[in-house]
Amino acid sequence: MVSQTGENAIAVAPGANTSVRSDQVPDESFDANTILLAQMEVPVRETETLMGRVRARGGRCILNLAPALPIDLRLLSAIDLLVANEGEVTKTGLDPAQLARRLRQGLVVTRGAAGAIAFLADGSRIEVPALPIEAVDTTGAGDTFVGVLAAALDLGSNLKSALRQASAAAGLACLGCGAQTAMPDRAAIDAAVTRLPSG
Repeated sequence: MVSQTGENAIAVAPGANTSVRSDQVPDESFDANTILLAQMEVPVRETETLMGRVRARGGRCILNLAPALPIDLRLLSAIDLLVANEGEVTKTGLDPAQLARRLRQGLVVTRGAAGAIAFLADGSRIEVPALPIEAVDTTGAGDTFVGVLAAALDLGSNLKSALRQASAAAGLACLGCGAQTAMPDRAAIDAAVTRLPSG
């Protein structure tokens, strides 16, 4: 559901997601180059199990805390990057800096038109601005952000560069209607990064 200002409210009908099992992904899929990107739309226990298998093989794990559901704080030590919007972070009961210290690399907080902040486990921060746009539909912007972040890291970008690509892509995703249909391609993202304010 999208308001006249382009902001969205998501209604979830889990359907097949409730039957997802971690053993549907074979161990041969994982090695030290693996980046697992997961979210909270499948059973949490299955996600935890899959993350444990990836970590055991030296891979990295990114968890998007959406939809905002309770998370076992013991799981944090297995997560390299936790990505959440400001409202989702409050569901953890920890402030961003505290939360970041319990993760392997850090916490990325997305803030819509205010951009994003990465709170790193070592106490440092990376701030990334948003692409200046007039939003048409914000549906899928968060999914675009985390997908591009993971893809950029997988292709060898450092975290700051990956965050800038993700922020630019999320902005572009707000310029069209729908979720998947509005997601930009690599060429559009590369061009938009050059228009992103320095930060």
